[in-house]
Amino acid sequence: MEYNPGCPKEICQASSGNTSINLLHVFAKNPYNNGHDIHYLWSTIGSPAVLIAYTIHSTKINIDWHKLISDNPANSIEFDPEPFYTSGLQLTHLIEFVDINDTARLNENAEIYMYPFRDMPWDSALWMNGKKHNGKVKFVTDYGTNENGSIMLSFDAGKLKERISRLPFLMATSNSSVIDLTLRNLSTVSNHSRFGCEMMFVNSYTQKPSKLEQFRSIDDEYCPAVFTMVNVDLYGEDAFNGSYCQFRPVCYVNPKRALESQKELHHYEFQQTSMLPHGILTAYYGDTNVNVYGLNITFGQSKDGFYAATQYTSWTSTFGFGKPPTEKLSLAIIMIISVGLGAPVVVLIFGGIGLIVKKQRKRQYDRLDDVKQDIIT
Repeated sequence: MEYNPGCPKEICQASSGNTSINLLHVFAKNPYNNGHDIHYLWSTIGSPAVLIAYTIHSTKINIDWHKLISDNPANSIEFDPEPFYTSGLQLTHLIEFVDINDTARLNENAEIYMYPFRDMPWDSALWMNGKKHNGKVKFVTDYGTNENGSIMLSFDAGKLKERISRLPFLMATSNSSVIDLTLRNLSTVSNHSRFGCEMMFVNSYTQKPSKLEQFRSIDDEYCPAVFTMVNVDLYGEDAFNGSYCQFRPVCYVNPKRALESQKELHHYEFQQTSMLPHGILTAYYGDTNVNVYGLNITFGQSKDGFYAATQYTSWTSTFGFGKPPTEKLSLAIIMIISVGLGAPVVVLIFGGIGLIVKKQRKRQYDRLDDVKQDIIT
């Protein structure tokens, strides 16, 4: 991991008051393709964003820092040699809407306010690399908040394939970043306000359109009462050379995540756009021909008391390279199902055997009675 790699002192050290100059470079070896790496850039320059680059092992990153922080950052970030595939996710706006009718959904009658993330001064509250393959950063802003309020965005990477240790227990891999967005004690324009987020996705592979899919399963073992998973598939040349964003349609209104604090998340139309968001995605892609998509999500459900009820909302997603992880039944669930289905079968089998034995014995008794009767007569 590198924090602001190659940033000159006159920008990143002398200008300590500009806390929004945050850029982390993380790379991981791809376990599926020997000799290839996956590079991640996490940054709040412009708007909070993640850039994924799938490259050969010897690839270097070059950043023109003076151009990057200018009003025209196009092509200020380069990889040498060029990556095989790239994609990006950027949070562009915080959405506030007044939900007078308590539908918990954005509609044309809602009073909507859009707050650009690029206008918010972000500070890197935590940057750590405590273990060889682990890294995490938290970006925080107090823009538009009450006392002790904050908008916090965290990126976490470097784990082997495992479930995140908190609800909704998404599956993370060494090829993915875990993204958490937390809204704490925000100022609102109304007691009926709810919040949401506008996201932009960029995909360098333009031969196949990306799409959003929602899957249902019979298992809610890891996320109680939730049987759906949402995948944004950013396709590459084949199934293993694309990228994805994955999340459950839920959010949490208490720092201690539990079933009782779990609320609905609504997602809206996934649509293609031509506008490339300002930030590190513009800095890398510039005028390159790429596919750009927009997606809005909102937090909360009808009769939950609106954002004012708890003044807290958090949401988790993953953004990674390759195919999105698929949910599979755990061994414990398989055993429970097997026992549940097997027990009645065993009862039927032994019950049937018992009836057969009983009938057979009755026939033997009937034969003995006939023999006795013949002897007597």
